[in-house]
Amino acid sequence: MDRLADEGVKVDGVATDPPYHLASIVSRLGNPDAAPIQSGQTGVYARSSAGFMGQRWDGGDIAFRVDTWRRVFALMKPGAHLIAFSHTRTYHRMVCAIEDAGFEIRDMMPWLYGTGFPKSHNLDGEWEGWGTALKPALEPVVLARKPLIGSIAENMAMFGTGAINIDACRVPIAADEAFDGGGQSRNGVRVDTHHDGWRRPWMNDEQAVIAHRDRLRAGVAKARQLGRWPANLAHDGSEEVLDAFAAFGEREGERHHHLLEGIAFAMARHIRIMEASSGKRLERMIAAGGGARTKLWLKIKASVFDTPVLVPQEPECGLVGCAAMAATATGRFSRTEDAAEAYVRYDEEIAPDPAWAEIYSHVQPVFDRLYHHSKALYDDMDALAALIRDRQPAAT
Repeated sequence: MDRLADEGVKVDGVATDPPYHLASIVSRLGNPDAAPIQSGQTGVYARSSAGFMGQRWDGGDIAFRVDTWRRVFALMKPGAHLIAFSHTRTYHRMVCAIEDAGFEIRDMMPWLYGTGFPKSHNLDGEWEGWGTALKPALEPVVLARKPLIGSIAENMAMFGTGAINIDACRVPIAADEAFDGGGQSRNGVRVDTHHDGWRRPWMNDEQAVIAHRDRLRAGVAKARQLGRWPANLAHDGSEEVLDAFAAFGEREGERHHHLLEGIAFAMARHIRIMEASSGKRLERMIAAGGGARTKLWLKIKASVFDTPVLVPQEPECGLVGCAAMAATATGRFSRTEDAAEAYVRYDEEIAPDPAWAEIYSHVQPVFDRLYHHSKALYDDMDALAALIRDRQPAAT
């Protein structure tokens, strides 16, 4: 940020996922006045107490500091928006720092996901079945804005920032979807269904009720054409989340579902190429990373590949790999395979869904033929994409 500030850079927006600072070894062992760390043979505690790559802020409180967000603030144009992810336990501290740095807090957008694992201490004996934590399924995301100069129209004219491109973010409505805006757009306001505390004087004016109904109908017609107004909520497309929406009649996630299926069909082609060249059949897969671990995505891949998918306990699999290589390099294990055997644990195995696998076995050959017939167009599409990219103005 200092380098960007020195260069006079001003950006249109910032999206960031800063440290959540949930529980830090730095706070316990890395303070300047802390006792010397008993680091053992590997020195892991000494390194961890210094933070990521020796930077103490990684385990400290950088996301809670006002000065951090003031530096972000200084790099942004007036009216520029900030999006920052956090954790349900520490969101309030980050947002207070952002607000104190001069930003306007515009909204909070929960990100829902179905892949969380409860970090609970489960009790035994008399208290068996009791624990200490719920399963995480939400990350709060703050939407903040640097204050405007003048009106919103004036700020947009000067800097191109301050407003949100609503139409570009609308959610499409399926042609066969039951979407009519509800009872008020169909029939207008029925005063007899409203409690006294909710009634307004205009509700007793027949012409005002008709005008209200017509405005709602116009909004529904526009949404039919352009899509739903974007909501202050996002989700990962996992089956658990989609099922929750489906219970209330929302199933736009089907499009996301089919997109994932198409990616899985393409992956299956590459797997068959590797099997043919190696003479060996794929026996199992291991899901690593964030999006790769969503239940819907895992079930689709297992069914398309007709192969079980294992889900590791540790979501940050790269760290486990680093630990296995370090343990082998320092002599704790003679082979990385032995280190992996010792360190890697699995939470569950996602088996192919027989009904899905049967359908996919018929769809895959059709996908392969489409791929073959479309292959000749790919070079032209790549050239066209390069032409468009080269002619676009540089982003600020």
